[in-house]
Amino acid sequence: MFDAKKVKEIISVELSMGQMIDDVKLAIKCSKPVYFYGRTGGVLMTPDEVTNKLLEIEKGEAKEW
Repeated sequence: MFDAKKVKEIISVELSMGQMIDDVKLAIKCSKPVYFYGRTGGVLMTPDEVTNKLLEIEKGEAKEW
């Protein structure tokens, strides 16, 4: 079962330029850091690319959106 209290950060993975970031922040009442990974042009991200972004976040190398 999902326990929101254990969540430390949130990543929004989008095929866009980040249009959902504000909606995510509003939904969580800005209670957690939100990160973004996305691209345009219809080219899907691979699972490895998303995993690499998650590792950047974990290492503190990613910028909070």
